[in-house]
Amino acid sequence: MIKKILGGMLCVTLLLLPVAVLCGQDLPGGKWWRVPRIAESLGLNQDQIQQLDREFVRSRRNMFELKSNMERERFELDNLMEKNNIDEAATMRQLKRFQESRSLLAKEKFKFVIKVKGIIGNKSFKKLKKFYEKRRLGKEKKQ
Repeated sequence: MIKKILGGMLCVTLLLLPVAVLCGQDLPGGKWWRVPRIAESLGLNQDQIQQLDREFVRSRRNMFELKSNMERERFELDNLMEKNNIDEAATMRQLKRFQESRSLLAKEKFKFVIKVKGIIGNKSFKKLKKFYEKRRLGKEKKQ
């Protein structure tokens, strides 16, 4: 029974991992629009920079709370899994809560990406993605 639960958790993790990676690769972390070279390359104006700042703060606040909730759900799942006699139904319910909390965090990250695209426009967004894809590929080649 434990093997089934662990196997199920592994499958779910492997299924959700590409989604998390995709969301994480859409935009770099931090306030990249505050880097003069990037802002200039994208042609960002002061209004766009201020909008990005506001959206970053709003999104980051939400992500802190969502990440905290996800970690709490993970802790509860780990706690159930450490018991000698596992309550399969309770463990599966907790797994579902953990998955939902992780999904909410991924959605918030993706909402930020959508907001950024709306603020800077399609052309600048494509340029930004290309810039970071080249940068990421350069780092991978060095390793």
